[in-house]
Amino acid sequence: MQDRKQQNEVTFSVDPTTGTTTNVLTRTDPAWVEIEPNLPRWSKDGKGLIYIDYAARGAKELYVRRPGGQPRRITDSGNRFGGVFHLNIDRGSLYYVWHAVPGTATFEKMALEDTGFPKQFNDYYLHDSCTSYSAVPSQDDSHYVLTWGYNNAMPRSLVFRADKPKPHPNLARSFPLGTEIAELPSVALEPDVWTTIHQDWAPANEKGMGFDDSKSFQTAILRPRDFDKTKKYPVIVDVYGGPKHLSVVDAMRPWLLMQWLADQGFIIVAIDNRGTPNRNHDWEKSIYQKFDSVPLEDQIKGLKALANRYPQMDMDRVGIVGWSFGGYMSALAVLKRPDVFKAAVAGAPVTDWEDYDTHYTERYLGLLPESQKVYDDANLVKMADKLTRPLLLIHGTADDNVYFRHTLKLSDALFRAGKDFDVLPLPSLTHQVPDPVVMERMWTKIAGHFQKHLGKAK
Repeated sequence: MQDRKQQNEVTFSVDPTTGTTTNVLTRTDPAWVEIEPNLPRWSKDGKGLIYIDYAARGAKELYVRRPGGQPRRITDSGNRFGGVFHLNIDRGSLYYVWHAVPGTATFEKMALEDTGFPKQFNDYYLHDSCTSYSAVPSQDDSHYVLTWGYNNAMPRSLVFRADKPKPHPNLARSFPLGTEIAELPSVALEPDVWTTIHQDWAPANEKGMGFDDSKSFQTAILRPRDFDKTKKYPVIVDVYGGPKHLSVVDAMRPWLLMQWLADQGFIIVAIDNRGTPNRNHDWEKSIYQKFDSVPLEDQIKGLKALANRYPQMDMDRVGIVGWSFGGYMSALAVLKRPDVFKAAVAGAPVTDWEDYDTHYTERYLGLLPESQKVYDDANLVKMADKLTRPLLLIHGTADDNVYFRHTLKLSDALFRAGKDFDVLPLPSLTHQVPDPVVMERMWTKIAGHFQKHLGKAK
């Protein structure tokens, strides 16, 4: 059971014969309590409750607790825990994700001692510098399918037997994976382009470049494939910036579109600001009631740090593009910081958080009316009279996530304020824009918007 503010969560056991309830676990957080879909869960013997909480140093970890006993940490991921994706109580296997560095994923299978799980399982680590998109075990946990990829390779799906571990030739730096049985062939076309992605750390100040340092950002930079290091290029920030999503991932597929955009004459950068996952408690919770400040401040800090390192970035010509929360961030950037951002494309932006999903919004911004100022500060509609930079709004009219009314409300406010802006409605399309023809035309228009307002390399 969780309270409306999502800051307190209580797990009860229930006696089915009497209906008597007993509090077996209480979790609290001054920002919000993290929800894990698979947890908490009882161990096989029904005497150990497995759940996620934060260790003293701020790392998210798995814990188990017996009734009347003290919590015991059963993982040690060092600020890198990424969540549980498979738990088979009957067979006593637990798969969880941890991140060797931001943007990569490791899948581990383990047996939990003293929790009612059998002890005969060996540990299997499915790990490399690649991003593992998924690891799906069979019903009896004897086999699994690992789908993986690198930033220079499209995903592959391999079937493994969970037996005696053996190194895999295509995952040279990996921990043992078991015996490969087969590869599930992909029917997707292989891209005929190569990506120029380079992942890097950008310090928020002059101190710290390490993974666990909360003063540094994981970043990515893409250059045109005909890059000329003697020229200065307009810059486009590819942004998301909100909770539960990383922009900087060690995989090829997410960067193909951005590489195409870079090839139109831009340097593309991506920055994972505070509030994004897989760091530590303070990093993830620092976005609480600060949608309008912390993510944007961090994007600017990371951007400036990258510009200091890469002189080809023209900081007088910076644009920004994003979708959903990233669309909100893009519009926010030109409304609040036109000194940095000279043009923006905002796709499916949330413009008024009072009109978005209640459970999501109240988790991060608090309850109304007590948090009214927080909502007002984050409201793009109330900033409409501040627009001085070119802004293109794009939105599917049938969007079932961020409703089209968000773009209509901001458009109305901008129009009434006498501001010049552009709107591209996508008739009958939803939040994901599944139509490939529309996607091609849309991104051509986006590239044209930035070419018009940012210019060419020079």
